Amino acid sequence: MVKKFFKTYYSIPDKHNKIDIIFERGFKNIHILYNGKEIATFSSAALLLKGVSIDTPDESLVNIRFLKDTTDFEVHFNAVQIDNSENRPEKAIPNLKWPVFVCLGWYGFIIMMFSVRTNGWGIISRHPDALFTDPSILYTLTSSVLVSLILILSLIMLKSGNLFFYYLVLIVTCIDAIYGLLLPLYEGLIVGYKIDLTILLILFPAGIKSVVIWVYLSNLNLYKQYRHNKASIKRKTNNDLVDLA
Repeated sequence: MVKKFFKTYYSIPDKHNKIDIIFERGFKNIHILYNGKEIATFSSAALLLKGVSIDTPDESLVNIRFLKDTTDFEVHFNAVQIDNSENRPEKAIPNLKWPVFVCLGWYGFIIMMFSVRTNGWGIISRHPDALFTDPSILYTLTSSVLVSLILILSLIMLKSGNLFFYYLVLIVTCIDAIYGLLLPLYEGLIVGYKIDLTILLILFPAGIKSVVIWVYLSNLNLYKQYRHNKASIKRKTNNDLVDLA
């Protein structure tokens, strides 16, 4: 007797529709079932590498793609991703959070050092215009505070699928990272320190910000899909769009 394996996916948000993918060892003889009824068969997963679209008896649309690297399936039901694979849209949220927390930790450290070691607040109290005119203070404090506020707002708005804050994080983090690399070339900000500490003060924050930028860029399409899913679910659960007549 040939052993069968299966994966089951439910439509969201109502879970009224079920998609079963039944296959043999090695992802052979694949059978696609929709609410218990077979709607397609494939001899191997190789036929699903580029994805297939399957119409259901009730005129819904099922899209299935085999993810070779993860040995899992990507399943969309009426354009909403419903699978549990590693690249499902919901994964974008935790992916995006951790580099932001690390970056916020760095900015917090900079603000603390500015307050404790350099008597920065005393300088600002005597010369408040330094917040906008002194390149060192502009970068060390003003930039850190502004970018921190944007990062915190982006974390708050992350689950809403707001692309404005997503792009805003990319823009301000890029500007801040470039400014941090260029400032030492024009200002005697770290003159007198040893070369190893100088490199650390320049490259370490640039590395942290680069990780944020890379993670946000690499998860952009996944986050767009998450936004699309969320909008689709909202439309399906909005009573104002349902004809009760």
